[in-house]
Amino acid sequence: MLSEIRALNFQKSIRFLGCMIPTQNPNSPHSSSVHAPDSEALIIHLSTLSPSQLDYSLRTMNLLSPFTEPVNFVLAMTTHLKTRRDFELVQAWMLAFLRIQQDWLVQVRDVDEIREVMKKWEEVHRVERERIGNVVGYVGGVLGFIRGI
Repeated sequence: MLSEIRALNFQKSIRFLGCMIPTQNPNSPHSSSVHAPDSEALIIHLSTLSPSQLDYSLRTMNLLSPFTEPVNFVLAMTTHLKTRRDFELVQAWMLAFLRIQQDWLVQVRDVDEIREVMKKWEEVHRVERERIGNVVGYVGGVLGFIRGI
């Protein structure tokens, strides 16, 4: 029975990347065609996966148009970077995604939706990387001052 429960949980984890909620009312004239994943639930779920389960989930991602799963994954990573938490974890997940799906990303580089979410992630990542670099520099300066006392 325990093995059956684990198998069901693993099957759910494989398709969890497809979850999404509309960013706005779909009937609204200002509605975006891009959907935002339930990023908090996705991050919690991803953090429970073993490296092999994460690898399998990323490799079995549905990469067909309308690109819901990869777009949701990148949007979730972008959203989580904005929370200023788990920078290294998001880095590791994005690195795994980029390494596993690099051939596919080259093939779809001209798709506006993919380009849009990747540029947004790159922008948020750059800002967060600079913020962390500044914090590390400040802490290094404080430690140097304390050592000099």
